[in-house]
Amino acid sequence: MLLTMSGCVIQKILLLALFAVDTAQASSWTQLTPSGTAPSSRHAFGMVWSQGYDSVYIFGGRENDGVGRLNDLYRYSSSANNWTLLSPGGSPPTGRSSFGIASDDANDLFYVFGGEGVTVGSDLHQYNIAGNSWTQPTSSGSTPSLRRGHGMVWSHSDDSIYIFGGYYSSSWTLMNDLYRYDTSASHWTTLNPGGSLPTGRGFLAMASCNSSLYVFGGHGSSIPLSDFYRYDILANDWTELSPTGSQPSRRYGHSMACREMDISLYVFGGHDGGPQEMLNDFYRYDVVANEWTMLSAAGSAAAASARRGERGVREAAEC
Repeated sequence: MLLTMSGCVIQKILLLALFAVDTAQASSWTQLTPSGTAPSSRHAFGMVWSQGYDSVYIFGGRENDGVGRLNDLYRYSSSANNWTLLSPGGSPPTGRSSFGIASDDANDLFYVFGGEGVTVGSDLHQYNIAGNSWTQPTSSGSTPSLRRGHGMVWSHSDDSIYIFGGYYSSSWTLMNDLYRYDTSASHWTTLNPGGSLPTGRGFLAMASCNSSLYVFGGHGSSIPLSDFYRYDILANDWTELSPTGSQPSRRYGHSMACREMDISLYVFGGHDGGPQEMLNDFYRYDVVANEWTMLSAAGSAAAASARRGERGVREAAEC
C-alpha cells in the first residue's frame, strides 16, 4: 500500500496493492495502478522514501510461502506512477526479512541492518541511490548485536541512524537498547539514556520527527503493547507520553511515519494479537498538542485492507 500526503509519498506498498491517502483532502484513500514491473507478493520487507529522487524503494522481505527470503530492490516513481526492478552493482545484502531500514535524505543513501536470515555480525549495508550500488561500510565503535523486528530511523537533526530494541538474533529475547550510527564518521555509539525507558519489544513502530524519536507499541514479553515514548536526541532522555484523545489500541507490526508539514505522526494497521487480529485503522498524533485523533478516511478505504508487517517512511519536510 502506498500513502501520499499532498502529493508526497509517505508509506506502504504490500501484496501488489497500491493505495494513496491525501490528508489535505479530507483523508481520502485512492487505489493506484502503476505501470512497470511490480514487486512480487511479500511481507516483512523494507521500504524507504527518497525526497531527492521523488521515489519509494522496496528491498527484500519474505515470500508468502513463508520460506524464501528476498534481496531484490524495486523503485516506485511517484511522478511517473511506475515500478522498476533495479539491478544494483556492488555487494548487496543477503536475503532477509524483519530487518531495519532507514533513508539518509541528506546524502541520497539508505541503510539496512540485521533481520531474519542474517548470521554474521557488523551487518550494516549502504545503498547509494545515484550510483545504484551497494556497499558494506567499514564502521568503528560498538556495533549493535544482530537482531530482528527492531526499529531503525534516520534523524536529519544530527545526520545519524538510530536503532532500538527488537529480538536478539534468532531467539525471542527482547531488547530495549539504543544505538546511534554517525553517518559522517561511520561510527557506532551505545547510548545510555536517562528517563523512563521503554521495555524490551519487537515489531515496534519507530519514527523520527524534528529532534526526537518516537516509539509506539510492539510486542512485549507476552502481549502487544500500546505505550508511547519520545526520545529527546539532544537531552539523551526517554519520556513516556500520556496523550489526550483517541489513542491507537495495542498492536505490533504496524507502521508509523512523521509528516513534518503539520508536525504529526501517523499510525496505520498492524496486528492486535486478539480476536480482531489484523487492523486497518488510521491515527494521527499531533506532536505540539500531544493528542491522538482517529481518522476516518473516505474513498477506497475498504480496499486498504487490514494488514501487518508494513513499513512507514518519513515524508519530506519541503513537500
